Amino acid sequence: MNDGTGCAVDHLTGHRTHERLTRCAEGREQFAHAEGHSGTDGSGDRREQWILLHGNQPTDRSVGGFIRYGEGTFFPKAPRVSLSSDPDPSTAGDTALLDRETFTRAPDEKVNWVTSIPFLAFHVIAFVGPFISGVTMKSFLLFLVMVFGRLWFITAGYHRYFAHRSYRTSRAFQLVLALGGVSCVQKGPLWWAGHHRNHHRYSDTELDVHSPKRGFWWSHVGWILCDKFADAPTERIRDFAKYPELRFIEKYNGVFPWLTGLACFLIAGWSGLFVGFFLSTVVLWHDTFLVNSLAHVMGRRRYATTDTSRNSVLIAVATLGEGWHNNHHHHQASARNGFFWWELDMTFYVLKVLSWMHIVHDLKVPSAELLAAQREQKSTSV
Repeated sequence: MNDGTGCAVDHLTGHRTHERLTRCAEGREQFAHAEGHSGTDGSGDRREQWILLHGNQPTDRSVGGFIRYGEGTFFPKAPRVSLSSDPDPSTAGDTALLDRETFTRAPDEKVNWVTSIPFLAFHVIAFVGPFISGVTMKSFLLFLVMVFGRLWFITAGYHRYFAHRSYRTSRAFQLVLALGGVSCVQKGPLWWAGHHRNHHRYSDTELDVHSPKRGFWWSHVGWILCDKFADAPTERIRDFAKYPELRFIEKYNGVFPWLTGLACFLIAGWSGLFVGFFLSTVVLWHDTFLVNSLAHVMGRRRYATTDTSRNSVLIAVATLGEGWHNNHHHHQASARNGFFWWELDMTFYVLKVLSWMHIVHDLKVPSAELLAAQREQKSTSV
């Protein structure tokens, strides 16, 4: 049911879920307080951007509600509960309650198996093709480049740039990020980022399109094969939908990947096509999907966020740093997911190098002083 603020309320969990979901209304109220601070680079609707990027986090009014990211950029601060690997004892019951919540899919949330045939056929070709063509050293190296190279365009481009605006860049490199992302056969940047913004706005609630509370299969890939979510939620991505080149890529997102496949064929023949393109794409798909299906289930919680996000070193290694998911849900606009030196975040390292080259700039990251203060808070709160 609806609580009157545009947020659903789970009747099974009562007040706790209602309190968690009224964060949308809190976000609107907090934005009025934030009106004097810049949360975007000036494009798009600032109020909508604030809600989209931070609407699912409670704010701490006692300290003014803001923390500094980089130069001249402020974002609302979600309250810190514990820096330990496990939730603070005072909130452990709430975390357990969140873990137990499950949601039933709506009648219109079903996989369309007819339109899913190309997706399934892609898997068959990916696993049968290499046996026909064989695997050469060139195609194997191409496979590695196509997996990890394109994965970076998903993590740094579709995710940290288009969905969260965690750094700024030129319009030309923005186009490069979009082209690199669309080559991954994960639809266009507007579709990907728009649905991801919805995920953060309603994380682990009935309105979260791929919460694992709907089941592993659904959160991993089922929702992508559902007609209900086939179109880009353009109302959530108006800041980028204004660019005609991005709308063009979105409209013809099914064409661009085949140009990538053709390039693989020209580089390494049939083995390049089957191993370098088809097989690498399937591996890339499931590498990306496991963040949705497992990063809210497997790992440890450092921050008491209002969802079940977790940090997992295994997922972080496999996804170039996306596995520090609890960190990410705590500071969603951060370009860096691995907050400490031991938290490997290859996506951020590449972004940092690009910033030295002046290709990207204004990387938003939690300051060292903030993280040090939070560590100090841990030692004094025991």
